[in-house]
Amino acid sequence: DGWDTTSVVKQVVTVPVNGLGQARYIMTQTGAIEVSVVEKDTTVIVPGSTVVITDAADNEVYRGVTDDAVINVPDLPVGNYEITVTAPDTGYEESGKADIVVTPVEVTAGHTTEKEVELNPLGSLTVTVVDKDNTSVVVPGVKVTVKDSNGDEVGSGITNNDGQVVIKDLPVGTYTAEYTDFAAGSTSAQV
Repeated sequence: DGWDTTSVVKQVVTVPVNGLGQARYIMTQTGAIEVSVVEKDTTVIVPGSTVVITDAADNEVYRGVTDDAVINVPDLPVGNYEITVTAPDTGYEESGKADIVVTPVEVTAGHTTEKEVELNPLGSLTVTVVDKDNTSVVVPGVKVTVKDSNGDEVGSGITNNDGQVVIKDLPVGTYTAEYTDFAAGSTSAQV
């Protein structure tokens, strides 16, 4: 309804004989903040993100961890707030890095201010090396280097017995895989 009281909700009032009793409530206009932490360019909620909301005086008014729902913080006095989001420990480009801060977030009377924070999911790339002349034959022991679209190396490894190497924790994007060393006895391969 957009109002809250800063007074005691239940007051005992004494009315004197032939007199007038009085109860006084101090009302404050309120609103709400709704925070969703999602994977970039989707509506998929990111569980395990810590969300902290502070008011203009830097007082913490909410702290919680996302599950599979949007966080709704009702009955906030009208004013400006700051939202700080800490990404889960793994799985996102922002994991283990500085917090994401959204400011200012204005709360107005009777309204819900919606804020969405996007995290960049990480993926993995599996590279399989096969014999150039017989692609059904995998080649173990080949060094593979993976580079991003800028040509910077983002990972490398040696193919296992299945001819594969897995490069983990890569941001969504386009990559180039190159082999640099052959296994003993191999003369040709393709990635």
